[in-house]
Amino acid sequence: MASTKKQEQVKSIQELIKNTPNFALIGFNKIKHQNFEELRKSVRKTSAKIKVVKNNLVKKALSKLTYEDKKYSTVIKQSKDIQNNTALLILDQDYSGALKSVLDYSKTDENISFKFGLLDGILYESLELSKIAALPSKDQLLSKLLYIFKGPSSKLYYSLKSPMSRIVNVLKSENLKPSKGEVSNNEWRNKIVSKIR
Repeated sequence: MASTKKQEQVKSIQELIKNTPNFALIGFNKIKHQNFEELRKSVRKTSAKIKVVKNNLVKKALSKLTYEDKKYSTVIKQSKDIQNNTALLILDQDYSGALKSVLDYSKTDENISFKFGLLDGILYESLELSKIAALPSKDQLLSKLLYIFKGPSSKLYYSLKSPMSRIVNVLKSENLKPSKGEVSNNEWRNKIVSKIR
């Protein structure tokens, strides 16, 4: 009876990892249930999920996944060192929000930490996950990049537009109309050019 229950748990963990593009393992030790539920709520807001798992079951699920996909072979090597309580953080394509919420929560509660994670097919250790979590989200980075590219082009536009508008303003001013004494167009042109400069 117990072995079939464990096999079902391994299969469920295996399906969770297989069906998600990214995941991370979080360590928690001596944390109150209420605090863990607060972390779970903050992570859920970012469309991610946390599931508490047993270390041996995670190892078995990862070893079975290694037969199906070779990207888990590096993960299985890292999972041999898993100790203490573990939670599986299931992430979407945009994982920065969930990682950031775990990092922010780990700053207030030292009992929570990253163990390792697989993001975009690359294995990251605890310190690297913390660095990734500290980065701005993909949307924020794209908007900053767009602003950087837009800046020079808008400056070019206004610098090209500016001389034309200055010429039009000078021509519109009434004091630059040729007087009766100015017969030559050259004198009038020189007067306009001196106003533009």
